Amino acid sequence: MIDEIADQCRTLVTDSQTGDALPFHNVGIATDVRLARIDGSVYARKDHIVVRIPHIPLWLWGHRLIYPNPPGVGDFERWEENYCQVFEGHQEPTQRSFSWDGVDGEPGVEQPFLDAGYRSLNHVILKGNEFNRPTQANQSITVRPLATNAEWADMVDCAYDANVKKRDLPGYRADIMRMFTRYRRLCEANHSLWFGAFDGDRLVGTLGIFGWGTLGRYQGVIVREEYRGQGVGRQLVFESTQQAQSELGIRDFIIGTGNDSSPQRLYEDVGFQVIQRERGLVRRAPRPEEAEA
Repeated sequence: MIDEIADQCRTLVTDSQTGDALPFHNVGIATDVRLARIDGSVYARKDHIVVRIPHIPLWLWGHRLIYPNPPGVGDFERWEENYCQVFEGHQEPTQRSFSWDGVDGEPGVEQPFLDAGYRSLNHVILKGNEFNRPTQANQSITVRPLATNAEWADMVDCAYDANVKKRDLPGYRADIMRMFTRYRRLCEANHSLWFGAFDGDRLVGTLGIFGWGTLGRYQGVIVREEYRGQGVGRQLVFESTQQAQSELGIRDFIIGTGNDSSPQRLYEDVGFQVIQRERGLVRRAPRPEEAEA
C-alpha cells in the first residue's frame, strides 16, 4: 500500500510555473505541499523547491525551501543565501524554513543552523486505512462537519485556547484567524471537510481532512486545553475518518506530528502506523511587538 501512495506522490504536485510534476518521496511533504499549491505557489528552482503561501507568511511552513537531501558541510550559507534571493523584498516578517525530501529523518549537518538560532523539527508521518474505536474514546462527544459562521468563529477561540505555548504571543489570535479563514476558503472550494468535536453546543476540538482521490491529509488537529486527557482527540480522529471515508471516498489517510509525542500515541491508538520520518529547520523572525519589548 505504501508503494501505491508513493506512486501518487510522484504526480500529486505540479510546478506552478511550468505545470510539470514535482515528484516527492516523502508523503508528508507531498500532501502538505499539495495543500499549499491550492492557494499558493510551488515551483522548482536550481536544486530546491520553493513553497510560498502569501496569505499566511508566519505559518510554520508558509514560506520554505525544500531540498532533495539533508544539509551538508557548507550548506548553511548557501541555503540562507537561496532563501534571501527567493523571498527578497517580502513585506511581512517571515520565518526561515527548510526541509528535505527524505523518508528516514536523517538530520544531516544541522549544527551551523542550530548555532544561528534555528530549531530542528523531527516529525513522523503516519498512515491509516483501517480503524477501530479506541477504548478511551469519549463517546459523549459529537463529531460532525462545521456548518455555521458561528461554529467557524468558535474554532478561532478553540485554537487559541489549545496552544498554551503561543497564545500569549502578540498578534497570535490574529494569526489564527488568518489561518482558519484560509482553511474555510479551501474547504469550500475543494474536496475536503472540517470537523468539530462538540460537548453539547460547545466546540471543544477540531480538525480538517483534505482529499485528492482516495488519499486524504489531516490538518490542524486541536483539542481545548481543559478537555485533554478525556478521549476527545481519539473520538474526533476516529469519527472523522469514518465520515470522510463515507462522504469523500478517502481510503488512505496521512497525518504528521512530532516524533514520540502524545499526538503520535493518540493516532497509533486509533489505527495509524508510522511509515516515514521528516526533518526540517525553522527560525522565526521576531514580530515587531517582540522586537520593541
